[in-house]
Amino acid sequence: VIFGPMFSGKSTELMRRVRRFQIAQYKCIVIKYAKDIRYSKEQMATHDRHTMSAVSACCLADVFTEALNCCVIGIDEGQFAFGDILNLVPLAESVVKLNAVCMICYREASYTKRLGAEKE
Repeated sequence: VIFGPMFSGKSTELMRRVRRFQIAQYKCIVIKYAKDIRYSKEQMATHDRHTMSAVSACCLADVFTEALNCCVIGIDEGQFAFGDILNLVPLAESVVKLNAVCMICYREASYTKRLGAEKE
């Protein structure tokens, strides 16, 4: 489980870990939320536009059969309620909590504040 506020590098860290498994010749799948089409429909992307092939799904059941054939499953932008993500922590092999950087004082930031008025 990799969690943290917006702009903390969660997708970047997921891509780094999946690439390591790909180099080791593991069969990997990355699943992204189908409604997240900010940068691409067929790839997951970081805010600085680094991309990796991904399968889009609204529900994990949509890619269940495909995922069963893989040794490594990465899920980008899991749409969990805040309490539900904590239920994954005891089940995870590792837990990584990332911090963002405050754009005012440039210190570590555990939280971010969205200032835009966008609804999507």
